[in-house]
Amino acid sequence: MQKNRVLTAEQYNILRHRATEPAFSGKYYQFNEEGTYVCAGCGTHTRTTGQVGQIKILASENYKGGVRLSVVCGARALAAAQAMRARQAEIGALLSAKADQTAVAVHRVYDEYTALKFTHFGLCSQLFDALAQLTAPDADAIRTLPGLDPDGLHRLAVRLTEATTGLCAALTPTEKGTGYCLARRDGDVRALTKALNAALNGRGGGKPGICQGSCAATPEQVERFLKENNKL
Repeated sequence: MQKNRVLTAEQYNILRHRATEPAFSGKYYQFNEEGTYVCAGCGTHTRTTGQVGQIKILASENYKGGVRLSVVCGARALAAAQAMRARQAEIGALLSAKADQTAVAVHRVYDEYTALKFTHFGLCSQLFDALAQLTAPDADAIRTLPGLDPDGLHRLAVRLTEATTGLCAALTPTEKGTGYCLARRDGDVRALTKALNAALNGRGGGKPGICQGSCAATPEQVERFLKENNKL
């Protein structure tokens, strides 16, 4: 144990095995000589709690049945408080809100964001319906749309399977390549998904009728691969 190598035997027994004298006893009880008092386990030892100054709790976490606190004090506590105030001021400036109105402004932005999500969901549904209506009943349907998240890819692929018995694929470009969702009504796309992942450095999987993942290729490369291998 690291502590055992840096502490003396006496320090280790006291700090790790509580080998101390009874409370309110010993030669250092009521010992008030001038000097710097240092604890071998935690650093500088103050004569009074007032010398600690300001205390700031930075974080807490559950630990071995108890709670572990991350704390700074003195000048560091002041610096931490000033940094937090500066961040709050920056957030307030972004939201055009005073310090005591920041929470209200955040709730307003969240409500606006939620409303936009619902609007976006509805518009995507209309677009997916339109794409499905343009698909022949037995044709393959490979569609690329930018900006789709995994849920959007899944929704588009499922909607396409309602229009055709052919291979359905929803693709979207990403920073690292392409997100995809493959589906086939009453079919199994797992072999095709496995081959795509192997050929285009991808990861993903799913159930027989629908699989989802991503790969390092462009949407054009994925579409070309699917057209060449859609019989798998």
